[in-house]
Amino acid sequence: MGDDGEEAGENEVGELAIQGPGVSAGYFKNPEETRNCMKEGWFFTGDLATRDADGYFYFAARKSGMMKVAGIKVFPMEIEEVLCSHPQVAEAAVVKADDRLHGEIPRAVIVPKMGEKIDKRALRRYCEEKLAPYKVPRIIEFRSQLPRTSGGKILYREL
Repeated sequence: MGDDGEEAGENEVGELAIQGPGVSAGYFKNPEETRNCMKEGWFFTGDLATRDADGYFYFAARKSGMMKVAGIKVFPMEIEEVLCSHPQVAEAAVVKADDRLHGEIPRAVIVPKMGEKIDKRALRRYCEEKLAPYKVPRIIEFRSQLPRTSGGKILYREL
C-alpha cells in the first residue's frame, strides 16, 4: 500500500499489507498496537516492499528504519549494500540521525575487516560514486562489532 492508502504500483515501494484466514486478528491485550496495524481487515506488517510484473515481492526495508532526508525517502538497506561492497568493510549498519537542515540524515556504523584501517573520506568518496548525494552517510562511525540479538540479528535500536 502506498502512502495515499491505495495499492502501490508495479516496482513502487509500499508497505506490505496482508489478509487471510491465517493472519492474526490483532495483538494480544494490546488494542493500541492492533489499531495501528489493522485497517479494514488488512494487517500492515511494517515491511516496505516492491512487487514486480510477475507478482513477486521484494523486501526494501522496515518502515521504522526508513528515513526522510530533505523530504526524500531513503532506505538504509541500499546504503548498507554499498558500504558492504567496499573491500575493507566487513559489516555495516545504517540508522537515521536527526539533522536541523535536512530533518534526518544517514549515519553509518562500520566494522572494518580484520586488520584494516578505513579512511572516512575515502569511504565517503566510494559512496558518492555509487549513491545519490543525499544517501551518502554524513556520519561514519567505526566499531569492532555490531550489537546483536541472541539470534544474530543486528540491534538497530542500540545504534
